[in-house]
Amino acid sequence: MLNDWDKALHDKIHASMLNEDPKNLLNNNRLQILDKLNDVFKIEGVVADVGCGNGYFGIGLSKKFSNLSRIDCIEASKAAVEEVIPRNIKFYDVGTIVKPMLGTFDDLGSEKYNTIFAMGALHHSQDLNKTLGSIAKALKPNGTLIAQEPAMPDNTTHTDYQFKYNIVEERFGLKIQNGNRFDRFFRECEYKYLLIINGFDICLWDDFKPKAIAPFKLKLVKNYLSVNGFRKTLSKIFYSLVKKKTENHISQSDLWKEDMNKAVASVMPKIFIAKKSECEKIFHDKKF
Repeated sequence: MLNDWDKALHDKIHASMLNEDPKNLLNNNRLQILDKLNDVFKIEGVVADVGCGNGYFGIGLSKKFSNLSRIDCIEASKAAVEEVIPRNIKFYDVGTIVKPMLGTFDDLGSEKYNTIFAMGALHHSQDLNKTLGSIAKALKPNGTLIAQEPAMPDNTTHTDYQFKYNIVEERFGLKIQNGNRFDRFFRECEYKYLLIINGFDICLWDDFKPKAIAPFKLKLVKNYLSVNGFRKTLSKIFYSLVKKKTENHISQSDLWKEDMNKAVASVMPKIFIAKKSECEKIFHDKKF
């Protein structure tokens, strides 16, 4: 579960989510993953979205795959489970299939799910070995883990991580040393090694490269132009650019953000799919 530092921060984050328009919930680029899944992996039965945040991915799943019997949106934040996710489920009218659930990816039960999704969740684990063991246990025979995670190169040093964890973040009026909360950004080799010794076969390991959404923005500009004319549209674009430049200048003045950008400069967004092995033995690092 969340420690005190993470709980304080995530309570603030999820409270701010209540101010977001649910209409924009399904614009998250991670949902592009769903467009390719059924070509290789069949999504069916009971699934879970662990560390689900505001529930966008589980709701997106329900819209994409009508054959699913249940989607558990599992989140460790009480505010998200009791307020944010139910609000979004109601907006999209998917309450018969999508269920918010207070819980942790370290205690998911036994053989409950055909597929478990983890979208930017695993790097918040305080014990990745335990987390992946819990996920493996919770999957039905031949079940699948599908994850999108930030990962650091294998040559990332301990000193590199020490620099990151010593950074004091200032967010939502809170000052938190990065190492005091669970925001790990594991090396690629750590993910792969711990997947294997927990009984997974890695089926896919690739860079996550979502499609750009610039055409959508261009369409908005064209629509605004047709209604408001050239001069007003140009003024709006100029104002937006000035505002963005000002915001960037303010953010660059925060030294901790500059340090954090340095600390994660080598991070690569990865997508990986791992299937629970039917083999009775785990070789090499497990006794057999």
